[in-house]
Amino acid sequence: YQATPESALTVSLLAAASLLIILTLQRWLGLLSLNATIARSVGINVSLAQLVLIVSSAALTALSTLLIGPLSFVGLLAPHLARMLGARLPKQQLAAAALIGASVMMTAD
Repeated sequence: YQATPESALTVSLLAAASLLIILTLQRWLGLLSLNATIARSVGINVSLAQLVLIVSSAALTALSTLLIGPLSFVGLLAPHLARMLGARLPKQQLAAAALIGASVMMTAD
């Protein structure tokens, strides 16, 4: 309700940058979700991948909470709903979570 065009543009740019970051990490996400042994067998440095993913998710969560505030719970809820609805691959989960999150926000508004 207090959004200005400048803040909306800033949040949109940060969301686009976040999307690019997550898309570059989708291979790690997909392989690590299977098993660390499988990820290691295809040449992924598991400890480095886990560290990068944890730091990235913590930074993106902190950024969204700072920008959006209490409504960021939707960003935490939507991926879980997407997985419960059958989205298993990272690309599918990302797309489904975005649609679910947008739908929840529009419904709440």
